[in-house]
Amino acid sequence: MNIAASNNKWWPTLSFRRYRAKHAALSGNYWFHQLATHNLRLSLDQAAPDALVSSHVPPPFALKRFAETVSEMWDQLEGRENAFRLNMLVMAAASLESYLEEAVTIHIGNLGHCNGPYELNAVGKALGSPVLRSSTIPDMLKYVEILLGISLDQQRTEWTDAFKLRCAAAHNGGVVTPKVLRDIPDIGIELGEYISLSWDQLVKYLDAAFDIASKVDQKVASNEASQLELTWHLSQLRELHKLPARDDLWQYVDSMKFRPITTEEKKIIEAAIY
Repeated sequence: MNIAASNNKWWPTLSFRRYRAKHAALSGNYWFHQLATHNLRLSLDQAAPDALVSSHVPPPFALKRFAETVSEMWDQLEGRENAFRLNMLVMAAASLESYLEEAVTIHIGNLGHCNGPYELNAVGKALGSPVLRSSTIPDMLKYVEILLGISLDQQRTEWTDAFKLRCAAAHNGGVVTPKVLRDIPDIGIELGEYISLSWDQLVKYLDAAFDIASKVDQKVASNEASQLELTWHLSQLRELHKLPARDDLWQYVDSMKFRPITTEEKKIIEAAIY
């Protein structure tokens, strides 16, 4: 039974909650970076071009580690901001890939094709291999659509472009190479130059990634799947010797803002982990 369909309330999986937290952290990192850059601009607005940046913004490290003049820093600033945005795209792709792998594992495990916590059996591995053995997000999304019976057409189109940029940033240091020009012929940047990614573009890709994860999770989340995932999570804590005492277990689960657990479910989970 799908929770969202049964009572119009979506109780996200633990995997989605982790993804959402990482997604929010990316946003926080960006705006922190923007705040720092804004204040740097204010501090150097009236500075002489040949003055050292460190003479106006005393650093908490040896001056020789950043000996740029104000003019040199202005020349480099946009490129550094762009590199930061590309790094955010790489991190966003890693978070989405990780979430898709976990969601598919939970979904297939819930079908009964598992040997233990986050360990699928041979049938489960075969069913999940197009996602679990892939690192190409557009291909992963095509299979997820088939597996879950959902449509991600618009978001997949966005991430087909985003993933090409991600690969160029991760494997080529953000420099346009012949391969980049073949993969992204309309990139509009000359060979040997650095790839640019605007904030508007990045936001579009981040929003598409969050939409993908949300759609997937609303399909994967169910009473049975969440019970399985919670059991797996607690089993991992047991292996790490971090499992709460039995008397404290449900207070711990409540602190995770997990969906309401029935008395029968509690008995089943406790029997599995204690």
